[in-house]
Amino acid sequence: MKKYKFKLFIINFCMAFGPILLQSCAHVSVQPPSTPFDHHKIDTLISMIKEQDCLVHTIIRTGRLRFIMDGAKSDANIVIAGTKDPFKINIELTHAWGRPLFQVLITGTKIRILSFTEKRCYYGLLGSLVSTRFFSVRIGDEQIWSFVRGFPVIRRYDRAVSFRGNRISLLNNEYEIQQALDFQHPYNLPAMVSFPLERIELFFSDYNNDNHIRYARKTRLNDYKNKTTLVLRIKQSIFNKDIPESIFELNIPENFEMLPLKQFGNK
Repeated sequence: MKKYKFKLFIINFCMAFGPILLQSCAHVSVQPPSTPFDHHKIDTLISMIKEQDCLVHTIIRTGRLRFIMDGAKSDANIVIAGTKDPFKINIELTHAWGRPLFQVLITGTKIRILSFTEKRCYYGLLGSLVSTRFFSVRIGDEQIWSFVRGFPVIRRYDRAVSFRGNRISLLNNEYEIQQALDFQHPYNLPAMVSFPLERIELFFSDYNNDNHIRYARKTRLNDYKNKTTLVLRIKQSIFNKDIPESIFELNIPENFEMLPLKQFGNK
């Protein structure tokens, strides 16, 4: 309890005296640092993100996905179909000439991945380490939906604060930053969301507006623990159209090997 009270004291101290301390430092930069968001601005931005989340129920998207791992790059065509409630996402990756590479099916908390090149079917729970011969990345429900939707999802949190300009930090009940959001100036659109405990960051750029639905046409996910980057470039998006249940079926060939995915922690 004393540790948590001390963290709360530090947070309140930074919010109250941070700008004064910054102003009293030597003038090194030409432009002064941005002022942290006040409580009203924090509430407004969080409400905007939650409103955007409520606007989208289903997604259908096509584009290109780039894997970057250990300096090596590979590209694939991608087709995404997903529903938010119930939570289901189907992702199909193919070569430029159409040969299938991967199919990723997420239903609730379960994930299955067909690797056609390896002739394997990986299975496990969301939050697993997806590790194949071609890429390695961790997948959580907030990260994967934010990535394919092109807009961040707000996690449950206990307190929202702003330590510096253009950033909101969401704290858990132990006063740890579980999620931080950076916003573009002056448009107030999310530019980056980080998950410090998982060491994952997502970047959003090239925004579009489709009937009041805001989404990024370019999304990048950095998994620093596994040194993996995914870059998604969207060509076409369709929102809130009915998706047949047959889209969320996985036909596993008989000769495919079944392998479990590894679970991962926050460290």
